Amino acid sequence: MRRASARGDRPCSTRSKTNGASPPAPKPVATQRIDFALSGHGSVYLFQPLTPAARVWVAEHLPPDATWFGGAVVVEHRYIGPIIGGAIGDGLVVR
Repeated sequence: MRRASARGDRPCSTRSKTNGASPPAPKPVATQRIDFALSGHGSVYLFQPLTPAARVWVAEHLPPDATWFGGAVVVEHRYIGPIIGGAIGDGLVVR
């Protein structure tokens, strides 16, 4: 779209002019740290700490006799909601 310039003698473009070079690359999006990986559905879930902060959280908030499987804590479905809520409430990221 073109409009008349303030001087009224020539129309000017509303688009910005470029020198023909490629547009600048977009700024990188900050990556989000994931502290826990959550997997499973139904009766049991695997709650895997991935960062040192997550491992400390597990040591402080889950019972010492919790069942571990493949580097993850095995959690019954009735307990997973409050556990995830507690981790997120303490600033950790669960995915």
